[in-house]
Amino acid sequence: MHNFTEFFRKYSRLILFVLLLGISLFFIYKNNKYQRVLIFNAANETAGSAFEIYADGREYLSMKKTNRLLAEENAALRAQLLSDKYKIYNKWMNSDTTYKQMYTYIPAQIINNSVDKANNRITLNVGSLHGVEAGMGVISPDGVVGVITTVSSHFSVGLSLLSKWKVSARLRGSSFGTLSWQDTDENTLTLDRIPSYVNVTPGDTVETSNFSTIFPEGIPIGRVKSFNLDADEGYFRIKVKPSNEFRNLGAVYVVDYMFKREQLMLEDSASVGDPKE
Repeated sequence: MHNFTEFFRKYSRLILFVLLLGISLFFIYKNNKYQRVLIFNAANETAGSAFEIYADGREYLSMKKTNRLLAEENAALRAQLLSDKYKIYNKWMNSDTTYKQMYTYIPAQIINNSVDKANNRITLNVGSLHGVEAGMGVISPDGVVGVITTVSSHFSVGLSLLSKWKVSARLRGSSFGTLSWQDTDENTLTLDRIPSYVNVTPGDTVETSNFSTIFPEGIPIGRVKSFNLDADEGYFRIKVKPSNEFRNLGAVYVVDYMFKREQLMLEDSASVGDPKE
């Protein structure tokens, strides 16, 4: 009670001013049509602005959920592409074909990333509980990102293209070779073993080949920047600008090749007993 009395005594003049101001505004509003319209419009404008701010806030808070739903939808749509299926021919009529799923996609976000190390790594916010396994590829809407190497329940870590591993790649519509990062420049990859008879032009698209158990065929990797010919070997060495900006990676998809184990087991079985080199 003492505190209330002290507060009232301290701020009595301010309280009286606010009270008289409120009474004055009430009579102005009640007895003057012009001022009443002004006050009414001002109140509407203020309320409208408040509701707009509230709506923007709700939209921002729901954006994460919306983005997740869109990523899941995109992953499902991508899995329906014919390029991610293989044909099953009817044994009676080759013209009657059906398709079976080869790849599925797990949407994810990159939550950590490096570009200035000898082996640059990416961390994703999905793990074994989401179906991720070591050896799966990672792509973005722009192209190849990397490959998963380590998985926990909720997270996974992989090597990006800016590291010491190799990808089977090709010039679009042409020969395939081996792509790797042999530089310290995050904007330059190297495509080797392209035969000298191939027509190479700056700007040509470099993409994944069909000789991969990690990525589907035809995923963009980058574009040709420059090239030179090794006359002794008879191959081009091609400098490639990546299609991804590795400093700005965000939404990605983990690629699950559904027949990878079967293919690798068969290839290992077939190689048993081969002559030793």
